[in-house]
Amino acid sequence: MKVKKLIMIFLSIVLITVGGNGCMFGESTTKMMVKHMNEKYDDKFEYLEPFGGGPGAESKQILVTSEKMPGAEIWVLYSREDGKDVFYDNYVYFKYKEEINELLKAILRDLLDHEFIYRPATSERTLAEGLNDETTFKEYISSTETGIGFVVIVAPGYNIGSRDDLINKVNRAFINNGVFIAGADFYFMSNKEEYNNLEELYTMQYLAAHREIPCLTFKMGKDKSVSESYWR
Repeated sequence: MKVKKLIMIFLSIVLITVGGNGCMFGESTTKMMVKHMNEKYDDKFEYLEPFGGGPGAESKQILVTSEKMPGAEIWVLYSREDGKDVFYDNYVYFKYKEEINELLKAILRDLLDHEFIYRPATSERTLAEGLNDETTFKEYISSTETGIGFVVIVAPGYNIGSRDDLINKVNRAFINNGVFIAGADFYFMSNKEEYNNLEELYTMQYLAAHREIPCLTFKMGKDKSVSESYWR
């Protein structure tokens, strides 16, 4: 009986401990996060669902919906840092999403002067610090924290030339347009039939399975150098 009683006491302590963490990041925290978004932006937000985290997590993450941007699932993260409430979100990405994609495609048209297929990257899953309703489009695209990227599949017939020269050419194109690129993949196709079918195929799955396709992974360093770019 004493052993059983000790076990019950131990389990109670564990439940209290876990319950404490759950309470810390429970429903009241969710409401606080939604309230924070409503106060930070000129918009109205509703809680959608949890996003990541779990027992023992050091932060709480949720997805919220926006009245001004139907369909957008905005990521909000809350944590305690140095005894203070800290919030992160990716609202500004959705605010400028269409403009970003149109700008990137325009830069690529001038850069490549060749047919290509464009796929936006998952910048929507990047949390950036210090952005708010006052952040301008120009400030957003030049920030080293926003994680802007894309995938471009170039049609057969493009003359790559010097690979190092192409890396520098790509870098200049985005610097001249004030855009910081965190990561982009350029695939150079050689088979016209396969290229034409990419619109119908699951593009990224196909590219991952065909490692023989020349690919430039382009990344800007924080100083906007090209040292992190490479070919495979």
